[in-house]
Amino acid sequence: MPPARRRKKTKTKKHLVRFSLVLNALLLAVVIFTLGRNHWVREIIQSAPRQRPAHGFFSNKPKLTIVVDDIGNTMNDRQLLRNLGDSVTYAVLPLLQYSRFFGLLAGETGAEVILHLPFESVSGTIPGPGLITSRMPADQVLDVMRRGLASVPRHRGVNNHMGSAGTANPELMDLIMGEMKRRGLFFLDSLTTPVSAAYPAAKRLGVPALKRDFFLDNEDSPEAIRRQIVRMTALAREKGYAIGIGHYHHNTLTVLNEEIPKLKNQGYQFVPLETLLDSTR
Repeated sequence: MPPARRRKKTKTKKHLVRFSLVLNALLLAVVIFTLGRNHWVREIIQSAPRQRPAHGFFSNKPKLTIVVDDIGNTMNDRQLLRNLGDSVTYAVLPLLQYSRFFGLLAGETGAEVILHLPFESVSGTIPGPGLITSRMPADQVLDVMRRGLASVPRHRGVNNHMGSAGTANPELMDLIMGEMKRRGLFFLDSLTTPVSAAYPAAKRLGVPALKRDFFLDNEDSPEAIRRQIVRMTALAREKGYAIGIGHYHHNTLTVLNEEIPKLKNQGYQFVPLETLLDSTR
C-alpha cells in the first residue's frame, strides 16, 4: 500500500476513535443527568407536604356515623358522652334545661351538633317542648322551629324526634325544609315511619339530606347494641358508609365507649354527617 494511502487510513481510524470517545462521553453524561434529575424529582415529591382531606372521606376506608339522640333531659352520663369526643354527633332536644349545656359541650369535644326536633307521632305521644304538629298554622310552625334552633348552640342541621305522623305530612315537610334551606342547614331523616315525606321534601327543595340506616338500641341491652353495630359495620363495608342512631342511655354510651376504639383500630372511620354529605354529593 502506498505511504500516502496508509497515512490517510490511519488518520480516518483516529477520527473514528475520537468520535466514538466523544459519543460515549455524551451518552454517559445523559445517563448521569437523567439519574440525577430523577433523584431530584423524587426528593421534591417525597418532601412535598401531602394534603389530606378532613376526616379522610376520599379514602377507601368504610365510614361510620353515629348520632346520639335525646340529649338535653339530664346531665347523667355526660362524662361517657364527653369521652366519645368527636366520634359521634349530638342530637340535642330543644328548649330543655340542658339543651344549651350540651351544645356548648360539643364545642369542647369537637362533636357535630344537630337539633333533635320533635314532631307528632301516630300514637299521640307528647315528646316534650318544641313539638311541631300538622294542626299548627305555618307561622306557628316556623316560630316553634326558630325557638328550638336558638336553644341549641352550634347546630349544623336537624333530625326528627319521633314524628311518625308529622314527617309523613308532605305539606308540613315542605314548610320545614323551606326554612332549613333559608338557614343553610342539612337534614337527617330518622325514618320513624316507612312513609316519611321528609327526605323527598329535602331533596326536592335542595336541602342536603341523609337517611339513617340503623337504630342501635331499640333493645336496651349491651348484647343487642353490639349486634346492631356489627350489622352497621357490614353495611359500611358494602356501600362505603352507614349511619346509626343511638340514644342518650347508659348502656348505649358504655358500649360505644368500648366499641369505637376497637373499630378505629380495624380501619373504620368515624365521620360527622356533614362529611358524609360532602362525600356523597
